[in-house]
Amino acid sequence: MESLKYYLFNDSRPYHGKSTPVQKGVVPSMKGGDADVCEEGLGFGVPILQCTRDFYFPGTGNAEPAGEIYAPSAKKSYEFNLIERLQADSHKIRHFTWVVNRLNLTIFKSKAGRKILELPQPLIRRLSAFYKLEPPAFIRVRSHGIARVTYDVDKLGHRININADFSSIHKQNLQRIYISNELGGKAFTHYYDGSGIRLQANQIGEWNKIEAAWAILYSPILRFGYKIDIPPGLVAYRGRETNMPDLCWSGIILSISPKLTHIKYAIELGSLRQLTEGKWK
Repeated sequence: MESLKYYLFNDSRPYHGKSTPVQKGVVPSMKGGDADVCEEGLGFGVPILQCTRDFYFPGTGNAEPAGEIYAPSAKKSYEFNLIERLQADSHKIRHFTWVVNRLNLTIFKSKAGRKILELPQPLIRRLSAFYKLEPPAFIRVRSHGIARVTYDVDKLGHRININADFSSIHKQNLQRIYISNELGGKAFTHYYDGSGIRLQANQIGEWNKIEAAWAILYSPILRFGYKIDIPPGLVAYRGRETNMPDLCWSGIILSISPKLTHIKYAIELGSLRQLTEGKWK
């Protein structure tokens, strides 16, 4: 971890895969802020809104300061002005495309439905062509509000304290708030949590509830991982996707009630022994 540094950008760097238009959080990198550690993941501490019809992603951001994080604290505001629809044209929203989006979400969150996502890619492409399914597109829409997140990094980079403020987001039709903590799916292949679960690669799944007080994603290649202590009263999910060419993330996602206006949690980084035995504490 000696060469690992942290970055926060005004734009959606690092540009990689499906998440290219979406604003990123704290980006760990050994190569100047590239996608070497995050791959297609969103980094640490990125809020996303689930509303009645759509997920609202942050398409605009403002980091203070922008670039490498030298100071103990950095901040970023996220404006929720992107939605994703299954349509090729990203300039105008087509009528009723939200219906397909909700059906897709239902499939994604059901154990039986997720089997579809595990089909070989050549077969998925043939099915998509047969049913004339269009690729998804991120579409810029009217803002659904702003979230402000503060990231406090300790001197050695072993701990990031995250404080998120949701008081300026729009509450109308808001169902859930998620905070994504995602790094690369190819690198972070091992999962551990406080319930004793140990999973590798595809065993992690695309979207599964965490039944433990803490969870770890670890990279044998990079020889470090990250641990999140799940705040009491919150629900968390683990996920990993590498089954499509433009998807490559592995993450721990916190699910938050829309009634909450603030949340604090911490991310620890280190070797597997340091994380499981609490050597940094």
